[in-house]
Amino acid sequence: MRKIIFILAALFLFTLSTAAGAKVYSTVKKTIFLSAAPLDVATTQDGEWTFILMGGGRLAIYDKEDKLNDTVKVDPAADHLALSVTGDRILVTSARGKKMQEIQIDFVRKIDISGSPFLGPENATVTLVIFSDFQCPYCAKLDPELMSALDTFPNDLKIVYKNFPIRGHQFAIPAALAALAAGRQGKFWPFHDELFATAKLNLPAIVAIAGKLGLDMKKFNQDRQSPEIQTQLRKDFNDGRKIGVRGTPTMFVNGRRVRDRGIEALKKMIKSALEESRAERQ
Repeated sequence: MRKIIFILAALFLFTLSTAAGAKVYSTVKKTIFLSAAPLDVATTQDGEWTFILMGGGRLAIYDKEDKLNDTVKVDPAADHLALSVTGDRILVTSARGKKMQEIQIDFVRKIDISGSPFLGPENATVTLVIFSDFQCPYCAKLDPELMSALDTFPNDLKIVYKNFPIRGHQFAIPAALAALAAGRQGKFWPFHDELFATAKLNLPAIVAIAGKLGLDMKKFNQDRQSPEIQTQLRKDFNDGRKIGVRGTPTMFVNGRRVRDRGIEALKKMIKSALEESRAERQ
């Protein structure tokens, strides 16, 4: 009896799968020719990068145009890999060696900074882009350190500000719109400084800063509500999301993400980027 029930159940499942089946069309989207057989392959969620694990401890990194971007050395016994959601951390494992390596990948990101407020020489060798939130206490704490870095590299460093208001920060968006509107009157950075110096940020405090700085209030109020300013803010936020920004402050030095926000580590990274740029020009 049990055998009959099992057979009937199997036939039922087979019938369901056949009835639910549909014709499948497939298209070869890309073909990458390799010098050796791949051991494992993984791609980032956005399709920007493809990682191919090769024998001999080689991890080949291809961009979305299927061009070899770089090759990273990993454990020669590695036979499997997995990616983090953002694709900047790679877990490489070896069944034979019974071990795992975690590899940090720092892509050089292209960031559109056109129209963004900046400090320092316009054509500086090193560009530091910061995605920040005026209601973020960590951003406020970091600001003096950025000024210290600019003092250390006055002729070689440009600091670019990009707005990245965090959800849950009630006044981050109004503050960002106000700062950009102040920029229309040449006062973005004084407004920026006053916002970070404000102990309790709210709408009256934001408007009060505009009065304190002597802005044309009619123009200020019009500009901060204008579609152009709102588009600029939205663009900043989307630019950040595209390159993996999820919180603030997040910084990039010549397109490379800053992992250690300590002032000495930051200055060391800026100096390294400066030396690298000079060496490339020689």
